[in-house]
Amino acid sequence: MSTTSASAGFANIGGATLATYDAGVVAVPTWFRRVATSTLNDVPCADDSNVLVVTPNDLVPGSIVGEQTICEGDDPAAFTSVGATGSGIIAYQWQSSTDGIAFTNIAGATNATYDAGILNASLWYKRLATSTLNDVVCEEASNIIKVTTEPCYEPLCSYTQGYYGNPTGNSCDGENTFTTYDLIDKALDYYPGDEMRIGLVGNSILIAKSTEDINKVIEYLPGGKAIGELVTGNPYISENDFKSWYTTTVGKNTTINNKLLAQTIVLGLNIGMHNNLGDFALQAGTFATAELDGGCGSTIAKERYCDTNTGIAYNEYKYYTIKGTVAGAASNVNELFALANRALGNADTVLGSEDGVSLADIHTAVDRINNAFDKCRMFIGWGIEPLPCTISATPTILAKVAVVEEPALIDSSVDFKVYPVPFGDVINVQYRFEYDTDVTIQVFNLQGGLIYGVVDNRYNKSEMATKQINLARTFDQALIIRLTTNKEKLNKTIVAKSSTQR
Repeated sequence: MSTTSASAGFANIGGATLATYDAGVVAVPTWFRRVATSTLNDVPCADDSNVLVVTPNDLVPGSIVGEQTICEGDDPAAFTSVGATGSGIIAYQWQSSTDGIAFTNIAGATNATYDAGILNASLWYKRLATSTLNDVVCEEASNIIKVTTEPCYEPLCSYTQGYYGNPTGNSCDGENTFTTYDLIDKALDYYPGDEMRIGLVGNSILIAKSTEDINKVIEYLPGGKAIGELVTGNPYISENDFKSWYTTTVGKNTTINNKLLAQTIVLGLNIGMHNNLGDFALQAGTFATAELDGGCGSTIAKERYCDTNTGIAYNEYKYYTIKGTVAGAASNVNELFALANRALGNADTVLGSEDGVSLADIHTAVDRINNAFDKCRMFIGWGIEPLPCTISATPTILAKVAVVEEPALIDSSVDFKVYPVPFGDVINVQYRFEYDTDVTIQVFNLQGGLIYGVVDNRYNKSEMATKQINLARTFDQALIIRLTTNKEKLNKTIVAKSSTQR
């Protein structure tokens, strides 16, 4: 017999006529007793057994709330919950998983709610609830939630030697605009005593937050020529020793004669101007940056796209390569700055290298960072490929030509050649610039119609680059070859061979 009211209302359990009984699932507290009947000479006598109670540990695990998407390295909002209920003593254990399948306990996470802390990868979470009643433990799991992490990049800002050497320049640090002088002044605030040391004590130069030093930075940049360690001494940039040891005067211009020194000064100013730049992680490979859409203060990268009529990719990213030797010695830009300073100070006493990395490779890496975020740009990622972009229909090709040079649209000392002369089906466009740039090559007819276009998004300064252009099926026309960089445009008019020459 059983009842749910402790002592009254016992009713027979159908079919339960054996000495033992298996009650099955009990959803509410239920009392049981057994009636034994003895029949003698047709006279039945019945008596009740003792009463026992079965109390179910009716655990409901509750639920958790907090599914969200955050940036890598951020702290998600603390999870909230509906608490578990049960007949016994309730306890909790939070678990996490990297795949949503295999979960492990989180040490110390035994409250009803949980704050995950900083996450660098996506994780799944659930909460186990236990109810202990009369030494019997029941356990149930809550629902599962996921915190998704995504790479979120903020613009980083840097400026090149050319900017810091321009007394009338204007710039942005990601929030505010500055003159060249004021940006240098702001950058020096970052350093102890408002004074930046380049190199190591004993073999270094100093730049103080003074009118004299700031003006000399502007006067002496951009620098170039040799790469080498610093000599013994610690002159300020405005002192005569600095001018005597580290500058060259040509005509009215006095500039720093050590490329590594000049670029390291600029990197130090860039780190001081935009502190987050120093945390930018380095690795071996090529990374891409994008121009910002909206100017100073924007956090939106311009979207690149392909014009299939011309085969030109617009707003294409810029690409910069870091060598494995450099990445092995410097895991971020702050460490690269420290490596360059050790190199200039000759910390390992080995000339021409530092920590096994050549001064030339250190200089190149520093130069890459100074250019990669020029005028504030957005980091896109490592290993990003250029946007494929081709002309959707076969262009009309007009001429098979020979070369006649035409002056550049602005003065330029670059190498720009088109050859061979005369040529057959293919011309070669060769160029070299003393700065990193995108290079757009376009072929026009004399009516201004675009026949061919291609963009070189990976040109690095001082490299000699050559692009081949197929001009098969061109006859009796003159064409204009235009080369456009971030700083200038250059034209060459190429004239078709006559039919007798062919």
